[in-house]
Amino acid sequence: MARVKGTALIPRLKYIDEQGTPEQKERILTQLSPVFQADIRKNIYVGMWYPFEYYIEINRAMDKVFGSGDFTMIPQFGKYSAEHSLKGVYKFFYKVGSPDFIIMRATKVWNQYFENGTLTAEKEGTKQVRMILLDVEMYADEHNLSVLGWVKRTLELSGGKNVKSDIVKHRKKGDPHCEIVSSWE
Repeated sequence: MARVKGTALIPRLKYIDEQGTPEQKERILTQLSPVFQADIRKNIYVGMWYPFEYYIEINRAMDKVFGSGDFTMIPQFGKYSAEHSLKGVYKFFYKVGSPDFIIMRATKVWNQYFENGTLTAEKEGTKQVRMILLDVEMYADEHNLSVLGWVKRTLELSGGKNVKSDIVKHRKKGDPHCEIVSSWE
């Protein structure tokens, strides 16, 4: 069963609290399943695993409230997660690592956040990397777009300039897996 750790959900909740109003937060919560709402109202724990559906639900609800419901805001939520990581346990890596060093290390911690596929990275030249999401049990555009935003902001925070990131393969389009290609100066 696909799962997501609280460490991946908490930045979403912080985004809601920091960027939204209490009314917006309530609108988001009412769009979530009753079980997820109850978990949020009790508390989401960093080290606990939750159904992956929660991750999809919260991204979708946030996009409807902060955006127009067309998923264009979801990369912003991924970018915010990268910034949240910068303030936390991974801040040392951002300070000393190069963009490709940081992204290559991301594959090593993927399963500390998600039990839904495997993330691999391949360097393509000195300032380009291809991220490949394989063996995904539960596919979701919301997840891919969030990862896209996270990758772009992570590269920027680790020193990459003029970062460009694009989803070049998509299971939704019939590809066997999803790929994100990023380049920077």
